Amino acid sequence: MDYFEVPRGRVMWDLKDISARILMDSSLFKKAVQQKILQFFHLEKVPVSWGRDNHYTTNIDELSKLFDY
Repeated sequence: MDYFEVPRGRVMWDLKDISARILMDSSLFKKAVQQKILQFFHLEKVPVSWGRDNHYTTNIDELSKLFDY
């Protein structure tokens, strides 16, 4: 399996606002997956914002915009 085939993302913590920002592959935007991420990082009781980023994608069309793929 190639690196670009594995859905991935990033969890960032904002000390000032006491909140989390989660960027991830759009294929992961399912309630069950989001709930597991919240539980794993113990974020159930803090404000969380979710976002997409082209750097965290497995979509071939989106990847081709970033790389000569």
